[in-house]
Order: sequence, then C-alpha cells, then structure tokens
Amino acid sequence: MRHWIRDGDELDWYEQQLRNEAEAEQRRAQAWVDDLTDDELEELQRAATGAGRSSLRAELAAAARSAGEPDG
Repeated sequence: MRHWIRDGDELDWYEQQLRNEAEAEQRRAQAWVDDLTDDELEELQRAATGAGRSSLRAELAAAARSAGEPDG
C-alpha cells in the first residue's frame, strides 16, 4: 500500500477536529435538553412550535444522525 494515498474514510487533522467539535456540541445540547425539567421542556416546546419548529428532541436526534454520516 502506498503510504501517501489516504484511505477514503480517513479524515485529515482539521476535518477530524471539526467533527470532534461538532460531536461535542451535539453532546452538550443533548445533555442540556435531558437535564430540563418537564415544565421547562414543555415551555420550550411551546415556544419552538410557535416558531414553526418541530420537537426539540426530534431535532437533536436528526442532528445526531446527520453528524454520524460521512460527508458525501
């Protein structure tokens, strides 16, 4: 194998840093939502729905799925 040819799935240092930062932000957002009381979550959900957004948990789940997918 030629050492100067990167494997298709391997990220360079900068891309890996960006992915790590995005994953850390996702974990922080998920932890924040998980730590909300039921009343706080309900209040935020009403505000989000009023702004035309869907479920906060569904948005976080979708973001987590898209963060795990390799760039196309």
